[in-house]
Amino acid sequence: MLLYMLTPPILGQYSFERIYTIPVIKNNALLTRAWEGGLNHPICSNVDFNNNGVKDLAVFDKTGNRLVVFKDESLIFEPIQLNIDLERWVLFRDYNCDGLMDVFTGTTSGIKVYENAGLFEFVLASTLLQSDFGTFTSNLNVLNQDIPGIIDIDRDGDLDIITFNINGVTI
Repeated sequence: MLLYMLTPPILGQYSFERIYTIPVIKNNALLTRAWEGGLNHPICSNVDFNNNGVKDLAVFDKTGNRLVVFKDESLIFEPIQLNIDLERWVLFRDYNCDGLMDVFTGTTSGIKVYENAGLFEFVLASTLLQSDFGTFTSNLNVLNQDIPGIIDIDRDGDLDIITFNINGVTI
């Protein structure tokens, strides 16, 4: 125990930077999709990233908070860096009914929404969504291991959110 306390901590690499442009060659052939890697906890959304009228597949991997996009029908992989903090889960939905996909993401205390200002530049629309319980309002809670359902369930033109209560028992 004394030896452990007297030994200065050995520090290694804290993090690394992903560089997707390095060519990978195997058996004298260029691997075109070498950096895609696996997806451990993918959360998928359809969104037109390059404004060509074709929906792309946006995938947020909860492991490492990584957002990647498979563009067009050819599913060309491209890592995406947005100007916002993405945590826990990410879903692209049209929050303000302007035809642009906005970002819903989880936080420690609930759900944050970032509005798409155009060309995938996002501004914080709501620090935390709240739910009206009649006599009081409260942050709309989403459990750490959960992903809410965000869709127009009753087809009235606005988004509805389905999530479990804080006990994880009832919706």
